[in-house]
Amino acid sequence: NRTLYAKWVESKAVVAKIIIEGNGGSIYGADRYVMNLRDKQSIIEPRREREGYKFSKWTTIDGADFTFPEICDFEGEITIRANWTPNTYYIVYHSNSNDDRVATQSMTYDVSKNILSNSWTYEGYTFNNWSTDKNGSGTTYNVGVPVKNLTSVDSGVVDLYAKWTGKTITINFSGNGATSGGMNSRTYTYGNSETLPDRGYSKTNHTFSGWATSDNGEVKYLNRNDVDPIILAESNPVTLYAKWVSLENEVTVVYNGNGGTINGETVVSRAVERGSTFVSVEAKRDGYRHTGYVDASGNALTASTVINESIVAYARS
Repeated sequence: NRTLYAKWVESKAVVAKIIIEGNGGSIYGADRYVMNLRDKQSIIEPRREREGYKFSKWTTIDGADFTFPEICDFEGEITIRANWTPNTYYIVYHSNSNDDRVATQSMTYDVSKNILSNSWTYEGYTFNNWSTDKNGSGTTYNVGVPVKNLTSVDSGVVDLYAKWTGKTITINFSGNGATSGGMNSRTYTYGNSETLPDRGYSKTNHTFSGWATSDNGEVKYLNRNDVDPIILAESNPVTLYAKWVSLENEVTVVYNGNGGTINGETVVSRAVERGSTFVSVEAKRDGYRHTGYVDASGNALTASTVINESIVAYARS
C-alpha cells in the first residue's frame, strides 16, 4: 500500500486593491471593476471600451497619470479612471445631380452640429432635403437640424444625398384665331420625359406651324414638343398660342435629326410662312452636343436665314 500526504502552500493575503472606473465606458462590460491583488501577483491591464470613443490613458482620481505595473509591488487601495477621446467622423454631402459634387463636414462623437444647407443648383429641379439613400428612400435630414452620433466609427463616413423635385409648370393653350377645336390646360413636371399633347385646334385654310408664347410671337415649340425645355425657359403658368400659316403662303421645313432625334422623332416637318426666318429646334444625340442646322449644301441655317421655299434642315453636332 501507498500513503499519500497532503501538501500545503502558505496562503498569500490580499495586499492591494485597484478600483477601476469606466468613466462613461465599461471595464470588462461593467461600469466599475475591482482588482484584489496579492503580493507579487501578475497584473493584466483590463479590457475597456466605450462606443464612439478611443481610450487615451488611465488617471487617478486626482488626475495623475497611472500605468499598470506588471506585478503587484505595492500595498493599499487606489482608484483609477479610464480617460477617453471622442471619435471624429465625417458627413459627406453629395449633390446627387448630373455632376456629383461633394462637401465634407467634420463631426465629433457626442457633439451636435446642424445639417448643412445646400449651395448647389440642379437645372430643372428644386432642392428638398438630404437622404442617406441616393434614390431618396433612406433616412431624411432637413437643413439646419442638429444631429450627432450618426456613426460611432473613428474616421467613419456618413453619406448624405441631395433630394430633388422636378419643377412643375401649368401650360394653357390658345387657339389664337382657330375656327374649331379646343385644349385643356396641362400640368407637367421636369424630368418625366413628357411631351405636349397633339394640337387640338384647327383653322380653315391654314396649317398649324407650332406654338408661340404670345399671340403675335414667333414659333418656339413644335407639336408634341418635349416639355422639359419649356419648363426651363418659361415662367409658371405659361400660355402657348397656336401659330397658323395660310395655305397660299405655306412652305415646309423638314428637320432631320441626322443621327439624332427631334422630340423623339428622326424627322419632323413644320409648315412656315414663305419669307419667314429659320427657327431652330433642339435635337438630341447620345454623346453629342447639338450645334445647329445646315441645308443640303452644307450652308448654315441661322435665325437670319430667310425661308422662301421648302427645305430640309440637317442637325449638326
